[in-house]
Amino acid sequence: MRFGSSVLAAFIASSLSAGSVEAKTHYVPITYRVTSGVRPYVPVKLNGKPFLLMVHANAGFTVMTTHANAKTAGIVKLEHKGDYGITGTGVRSTLGRDTAILDRFDVGSFVMRELPISIFEIPQNPPINGMAGIGWLKRAKVIVDYDRARLAIPSNEADAVRERKRLQAAGFIALPMRWDPQTKRYSVFPKVNGVAARFTVSTVGEVVIDARFAEAAEITVGESTGTFGGPTGTTGDLRKTNSPYTIELAGKRFAAPVAISYDIYAYDAEERPTTVAAQTNGELGCDFMRANHAVIDFGSGTLYLKPPASDQTAR
Repeated sequence: MRFGSSVLAAFIASSLSAGSVEAKTHYVPITYRVTSGVRPYVPVKLNGKPFLLMVHANAGFTVMTTHANAKTAGIVKLEHKGDYGITGTGVRSTLGRDTAILDRFDVGSFVMRELPISIFEIPQNPPINGMAGIGWLKRAKVIVDYDRARLAIPSNEADAVRERKRLQAAGFIALPMRWDPQTKRYSVFPKVNGVAARFTVSTVGEVVIDARFAEAAEITVGESTGTFGGPTGTTGDLRKTNSPYTIELAGKRFAAPVAISYDIYAYDAEERPTTVAAQTNGELGCDFMRANHAVIDFGSGTLYLKPPASDQTAR
């Protein structure tokens, strides 16, 4: 059968158009591990070498690994950036922090090239290969799906739109997140125990409640259960809530797991803002996300939560 040139051209154009909008979302399963609380991990490759990285939205870098792993992955031309990193609680690393360019980063079938990578030490009990931070989550427009225990990485905007429509059809509540370019973190603004608050949208660990806010919101905590170890070597008391408290968003009361409480500014070795309105009051971590079947869309800056099973409308 022969086609006229105009017919053939139209057929090719139609085929290309259809292919360009075909959804090709990359799905990568999440593995949960207990590392100072429950945290999500995904298999990756650094320059072709396999590792398991933590998905960490609180981490301001793009990708991070240790000096030993950087050597294994053939990462070269390291640039020293000063003191940073710990080998244990309160024990600062002597290797400091370096940066370099990662030639290739594979997460499942999704590939990115020439990414900045931070290289420093973190405690290795249990062993941690590194982290994929907020820089990668935003750049790749990753959707962290706790409801289905997977990452969804869209190849194009049509992919992302399809995922969002699926969530909307399933009745998820869409909550806009606010990006702070200074802290490099997303926040939402719940009422916690009835008190207006600003909480970081985290992907890891427990719900964290700043010690000062816990007192202001009359959230009761127990005696010290241990010591936190910040990334610059800071330490301090770690406590847990010992009575129920509430988390309200969009007029709905969501599951509020047992939280940990400490001075979050001391942890990060940062000066606490002088005004209460400028302060961050805590973090909604992995425990909250799993309890509420959350999906975090870093492409659109939206937190999706499954409505509570019973009518828990805040009054």
